[in-house]
Amino acid sequence: MRRVHLCTAALVAIVSVADPHPVAADPVVITSGVVAADSSGLLGSARFRLEGDTFSLVGGFSDGGSQVCFPCPAGSHPISMFWGGDMGGGSGTVNGTLYSSLFLAGPMFSVGGTATLRPDGPSMFSVMFPFSVGAGSSIWGYSEPARTNRVFALDVTGSGTAEMTVIRPSPGPVLYSTRALSFTFGPSAAPTPEPTSLLLLGTGLVGVIVRRARRAPRA
Repeated sequence: MRRVHLCTAALVAIVSVADPHPVAADPVVITSGVVAADSSGLLGSARFRLEGDTFSLVGGFSDGGSQVCFPCPAGSHPISMFWGGDMGGGSGTVNGTLYSSLFLAGPMFSVGGTATLRPDGPSMFSVMFPFSVGAGSSIWGYSEPARTNRVFALDVTGSGTAEMTVIRPSPGPVLYSTRALSFTFGPSAAPTPEPTSLLLLGTGLVGVIVRRARRAPRA
């Protein structure tokens, strides 16, 4: 059975009503960086480093939520992390301006994809899957903890490859729990064919060659 971890604060978008400044209309692309959490942070806190053409941010997200395996059976499952309201803090450069101390907020910032777990996985293993930033995701930066002086608003998008490390009890039913989760921005990795698939592909090619050889006219 899958359980969804939620933090009420992450879903409350009061800040979007209280802050009168509009969000930038055109999303900026997160081209590199990572959002990562381990077992102590999977309820909604994560370390992050995010970079794009006009910005570079580093710090920690907090007061969020996650949808992870805790536990879940073999098969395909949606995996995500999300934050809203007061989202944490850090530092960085945005549009050429350096901010040594930032307090982050926004109506919502999320990353997620679908992971497929094997029915015969070992006691601990990792699975990789593509992810993308949720529609309408934003990161707003403030110069002070009260979050009244907003210094930038980034409407963001992006994608990449996520990696989830899971564990299963032994002995026991095939149920997996998430131990660590990371979202690395950049081009999504192409899935690697399994050895069985490669064998079937090779066998099929051999069959095609044999049939063509039989049909070829003899001199």
